[in-house]
Amino acid sequence: RQTLQDLHTKCDAHPGSFIWLGLLEPSRDELDAVTDLLKLDELLVEDAANPAQRAKFVVEEDDDVFALLKLLQYLPGTSDVETGQISVFVGSWYALTVRYGHLGDLSPIRARLERSALLREYGPYAVLYAIADDAVDGTLVVVDEVQQDVTEVETEVFASAPPPDIARVIYNLKRENQEVRRAIGPL
Repeated sequence: RQTLQDLHTKCDAHPGSFIWLGLLEPSRDELDAVTDLLKLDELLVEDAANPAQRAKFVVEEDDDVFALLKLLQYLPGTSDVETGQISVFVGSWYALTVRYGHLGDLSPIRARLERSALLREYGPYAVLYAIADDAVDGTLVVVDEVQQDVTEVETEVFASAPPPDIARVIYNLKRENQEVRRAIGPL
């Protein structure tokens, strides 16, 4: 608590500076402490704490921003699609990320921001941009993989001797397609 307050004071003393606080599967107490210190909207915090929440983007009257993004990963061995979630709260002097699931390693994004003076000029909004950009890129990769699976199944279905388990393959593919739609549809 004191460290965060000290960092806020430092950010106030150095215009243009900001902190990025990342929470991975935080406990309710951890989330409540950060909510109080950053004066976050409690309903948005509830959304961030709900791994089943649909994707959303909210701009508040004070220009604070909240984004809840679904993260997707394609598993080539099984053709399954895994879903994770990351929420980003952005205020004038901070970016807070709340992540659930093992997807969404933020270290490459942090490194990208550290290398780019241009991105850092946008302050904590650069964190949101870089995370959203990465999430969209990851989603496009998954969509391409699922489309390739659809093409392969179409070829098998219309072959002279379709595999005996083709109904199961079609069912699994339909389920994965629905998972992708559920994750990206609200965006």
